[in-house]
Amino acid sequence: MHVFLLFSDEKVTLKFQNMYVKSIILLCLLGFCQLSHAKYGFRGEQEWGFVTVRPGAHMFYWLHYTTANVSSFTEKPLIIWLEGGPGLSSTGYTNFKEIGPFYLNLTSRPHTLIKDYNILFIDSPVGTGFSYADSDNAYPKTNEQVAKDLISFTEEFFKNFPILSNVPTYIVGQSYGGKIAPIFAYEWLKKIESGWNITNLKGIGLSSAWASPVHNVLSMGPYLCENGLINANDTKMIEDCAFKANISSSMKDWRAAALNMLKTLAEIQNCKKNLNFYNIFSEVDHENYSPYDEDEPKVQHLMNTIVKSALKLPETSNFHIDTKPNDEYLYEQTMKPVTKKVEYLLAQPNFKVFVFNGKLDLLVNPKGTFHWVENLTWKNSSKWLEARKKQLIINKSIEGYVKAFENLRMYWVNRAGHLIAVDNPVATRKILKDLTSD
Repeated sequence: MHVFLLFSDEKVTLKFQNMYVKSIILLCLLGFCQLSHAKYGFRGEQEWGFVTVRPGAHMFYWLHYTTANVSSFTEKPLIIWLEGGPGLSSTGYTNFKEIGPFYLNLTSRPHTLIKDYNILFIDSPVGTGFSYADSDNAYPKTNEQVAKDLISFTEEFFKNFPILSNVPTYIVGQSYGGKIAPIFAYEWLKKIESGWNITNLKGIGLSSAWASPVHNVLSMGPYLCENGLINANDTKMIEDCAFKANISSSMKDWRAAALNMLKTLAEIQNCKKNLNFYNIFSEVDHENYSPYDEDEPKVQHLMNTIVKSALKLPETSNFHIDTKPNDEYLYEQTMKPVTKKVEYLLAQPNFKVFVFNGKLDLLVNPKGTFHWVENLTWKNSSKWLEARKKQLIINKSIEGYVKAFENLRMYWVNRAGHLIAVDNPVATRKILKDLTSD
């Protein structure tokens, strides 16, 4: 997430920074047509800029160097973080609402992951956040195109920051980003097979991942019933809607599957008012199943004012919280599973696949996630199924459970909903430590 606060009483610091900025502003202004970057030394060090990933499509990134007590930032892994949506900004939303050095009100976040890792936030897909398209034709129309854009970005990024090309790198995909992450990793490893020399990708973390949507949709009714939130009649009505989504998915009628998924969510809202789909034991206004939408205008304002000014972005750049283009163009991609890509990743030697789910999440509920994970076909499938859950104990407290064999792990995280890093940062840090350890 950021270092960009400029206070009015810091005149000396500001004067020095302005002298420094003048020397790099040309690079920033050229950022729309090529990769640009500039180190900024206010409360931390970052790189940021734009990459043209294909004609008319430009992707914005913001790299935060770790603040860990190390002699070089290269001693810590690099995490590429992809947010959900399919068009929710990583540089804005993930940064300020989840894991960056500052909260949305610009106070310090004690559990920021910048303390442990170099974090690369990317506004993906094109059209999200500061990323932009020159025309409607340049918006990605498939998940595969989103992943290929990320590959184009990654190739250019490491050309410009070769020192990071040998740093162990991990992709973490949150929510819809957890659908893109396996495709991104798949494309990356395929490029390595064809001779690409960027071989530092070591694993992926799938956090509340929308990786096999139909499993999660089918499990919503039973999950709510098991937690005592609805009765048997409500469960049946929800399951009837979910079954239609399942039929559409099996026929690969992805538009109908997406529509029936939305009808299932609407039926849940009808059965259980004020339910927070992201955390079942908290409430929201009955007209809105997400408690986070109210912060979107705040994120947009912050990014278009303080952040844009501090990073000296061109006046023409505009941060978009409205994801309508991506919602429309990727609508038919919503219910497509990516489990085959996960199986490919599990077949790669020494490549880690970690799946973590908040136990209070309805949208990506742990019941549905476990169903698709246990149905994965790979060489250690039977041994993984035989493995027993173990307690995830941190500081003598049970923070969840983990089931593991070889390179596959699944975590059930206590006291956490959809945004695990927000609800249980202690467990998140432990999971990521396990992911990034040799």
